[in-house]
Amino acid sequence: MSVDLSERPKQIVQLRHASAKSIDIQGIAADPKRLAAIAEIPFPRNKKGMQAFLGALNYYSRFIQNLAVYGAVLYQLKEDDFGSSTDLSAAKASFAELKRKVVEAPILRHFDSAKDVHVMLFANEWALSSTLMQIHDDKLHTVRFCGRVLKDNEVNYLPAEKEVLALLQLLKVCYTLLVGKTIHVYTRF
Repeated sequence: MSVDLSERPKQIVQLRHASAKSIDIQGIAADPKRLAAIAEIPFPRNKKGMQAFLGALNYYSRFIQNLAVYGAVLYQLKEDDFGSSTDLSAAKASFAELKRKVVEAPILRHFDSAKDVHVMLFANEWALSSTLMQIHDDKLHTVRFCGRVLKDNEVNYLPAEKEVLALLQLLKVCYTLLVGKTIHVYTRF
């Protein structure tokens, strides 16, 4: 029995938890229809609505750079903050930025174990973020975004220590891809 591999499909659609992503030769892309639906959500009127918005973004966290950085303000909102007398300008700005980033979600390249690994780190007062990249077509392309909000005790860390935490988070999430690889790390320090 012989199989003609030139007849392979160019694109495969994979469904997971009622959300879709497209996988093809170029990489992995989030379903634009579902991203457009998330981008049209109005600013929530209560904490439960905000949690629903953030939950919808969690599935697409691998596609959104600095999700934790922009989402940190939204995660800290309490039910009382949604009252009419509270200034939510920072939360609304973060909400708008996240919706913009959802619409502009990039195609993530497939990890190639034969290529060098590059990591870009970012950390601020309340969150950390890292980007796993590889060179494709003489340019650095994103393979995966990773990030999280800092815990209470981590907020007091020095900036360089926070970036080390960002690297450790990426190594934890992408361990099977990165084990035994040389990693080129780009940081502000």
